[in-house]
Amino acid sequence: MTWTARVLHRNRLAVAAAYGAGRGVVGSSLLHQAKHVLSGHLLTAELWEHGIDAVRGGPQGWLGDDLGRARAEGAQIVDRWHRENDIDSELPPTHPSPLPLPTALRHALGRMLRPDGPPRVVLDVSADLVHWRTTLGGDALRIIDDAGKVEVAFAVQGSAMRRALARSLRSHLDLAQRWPELRASYRRALPLHTTGSFWSALIAAADLPVGEGSAITDDSPGRT
Repeated sequence: MTWTARVLHRNRLAVAAAYGAGRGVVGSSLLHQAKHVLSGHLLTAELWEHGIDAVRGGPQGWLGDDLGRARAEGAQIVDRWHRENDIDSELPPTHPSPLPLPTALRHALGRMLRPDGPPRVVLDVSADLVHWRTTLGGDALRIIDDAGKVEVAFAVQGSAMRRALARSLRSHLDLAQRWPELRASYRRALPLHTTGSFWSALIAAADLPVGEGSAITDDSPGRT
């Protein structure tokens, strides 16, 4: 649940497209997103959706042009999400984690369908053990560090789950429909962005202070 989730999923889909993977990749992405939503990993789902949006926009929108801003853009998404969803870390846990699977699944599905309200199930989860199974069924999650201190606590509202799932269904439907077109565009772009000269220029550009000109010019190898 960090900014890297956006970059990793975007790159995963882009590489799959460039190497001619079928639409099964899109189906797998959707299934994992549904798991994120049900288990309360709504920040991960949000980051993935931004990565999917980038892939849908084509390689010309980001490939070779984000080494210096990927972290900052991802961190903005993370910070905004926490401002909107974090809760008082002193809220006491109500149940052990993980809940029994049938109970956890029943509660997660019920929360997604009912109106928002105060959390009924508050789970403490070790930061090293955050997984769909350990968080499934929680109305609120407290992530605990090795010293037993709460790193972050956030709510999992049913309305947010519904919005996340609806957004994911729309984005994956569009991704599946456009997959042949995207495969062709990423296949053409990949060789241009994997040369030594291109990466040298890219890294040099990323090292420049903010506001200074880019070392990559229109004449640089791999520029699209």
